[in-house]
Amino acid sequence: MPAAVPGNGFATEPVQAAAKAQRHLLAPGKNTGTTAACAKRLGIVDATNPGLFSRAPIATAGDEGYRAHALPKAPLWRCRHRDRRIHGPPHPSHSMTLMKGIQLTSPGQYRLRNDLEVPEPAPKEVRIRVLASGICGTDVHICAGDPSMNGIIAPPVTLGHEFCGHIDKLGHGVDPKQLALGDYVSAEMHEVCYECPACRDGAFHACMSSKIRGISLNGAFAEFVVVSASNVVKLPAKLPVQVAAILDPLGNAVHTTMKVPIDGKTVAIIGYGPIGAMCGEVASFIGARHIFLIDVADHALNRAREWVARRNISHKVTVLDGRLKPVEAILGETRGGVDVALEISGHPVGINNAIAMTRAAGHVVHLGLPKSDNVTIEKFSKNFIFKGLTLHAVIGREMYRTWEQMLELINSGMDISHLISAELPLEQFGTGIDRFGKGLEQKVVLYPQGKPR
Repeated sequence: MPAAVPGNGFATEPVQAAAKAQRHLLAPGKNTGTTAACAKRLGIVDATNPGLFSRAPIATAGDEGYRAHALPKAPLWRCRHRDRRIHGPPHPSHSMTLMKGIQLTSPGQYRLRNDLEVPEPAPKEVRIRVLASGICGTDVHICAGDPSMNGIIAPPVTLGHEFCGHIDKLGHGVDPKQLALGDYVSAEMHEVCYECPACRDGAFHACMSSKIRGISLNGAFAEFVVVSASNVVKLPAKLPVQVAAILDPLGNAVHTTMKVPIDGKTVAIIGYGPIGAMCGEVASFIGARHIFLIDVADHALNRAREWVARRNISHKVTVLDGRLKPVEAILGETRGGVDVALEISGHPVGINNAIAMTRAAGHVVHLGLPKSDNVTIEKFSKNFIFKGLTLHAVIGREMYRTWEQMLELINSGMDISHLISAELPLEQFGTGIDRFGKGLEQKVVLYPQGKPR
């Protein structure tokens, strides 16, 4: 369905001339300025680097040494200096023909296989040797056999859509000057048609004919994955593998949080799961005046409080129990409601609360997916029409503006490393998805070929 690395000279290089023309930048200047310039283009006022934070080790059943640990503080980096050795040597053009991976065999049924064919890149595709991949809430729904997933999954299919790795092989027609063997990359896993009205309008993320690798096409819970060359995103060499593996959900959070300007605004975040937590990081980093974090689960509320204490931002963040009249509490504290509400939970109560707690002429941004196709909006005239609200729907990441935004945020000092609470070998996927699905972990990163040095 994610470590602070301060530096300068950040650049996100285009993959192809055509893809470059499709990418919408924040402002002229094309990502070549200093950290301060990056922050300025993002609208960050007095942005500071909160630094890295250690994570206490956790006990994970059968973890074989793969436990949560503190990431080392990363040195200054420049995107164009690609010291690939920090992730181990690249392995271009492997001669192996079989690989291991997690395959969905039918709705709700999956298994580890060691006899999957290593994919070959078609023309204008690349093969990537996967370093690390992240478990997403969507994976939980798929593996649980959630009926809402039946229309988009296509078993048998290799799961996994959050990942990073090294380019291993180029398909015919891929320019090696743009994408080279060994390049450290991630990728947008939405394969779009480029022909529908949304694509023709430049809104590729909303393509109605898109297919998603890891859901309807083979994905990255495997040793290798193939993607379109135009979807590849080059990564800074010093970006930690653990963080690079979960850029996909961070992109969802960045797209949601930056859908409308929030600098100096009051913001409510409904749902403090992994993406809600990322939204909190983004909102705090880019200058929201006050943030309200709302959830109904005790473990989520505890994590929210721990984050506030760790960041020492109790003066600008309030944690509210969604079971205890959060709408009334926010209306009282804000004298009419928040400027922007970010609805991440997808629960009908959360959706209605988001609308009710937003002030007149405010904005409600929806990312959460309800389990049912139908949601009743309560007091529609009073809470929506007469307040003149604007509702926004978010799907995925803008291609590729969101990728550039989130990499600039990380380059400017935003830290999300603490969200990774467990790291496991791919063979322990079952343990990881079980713990993640129960809310025992915030983000789980898997290593299909052993943990990089």
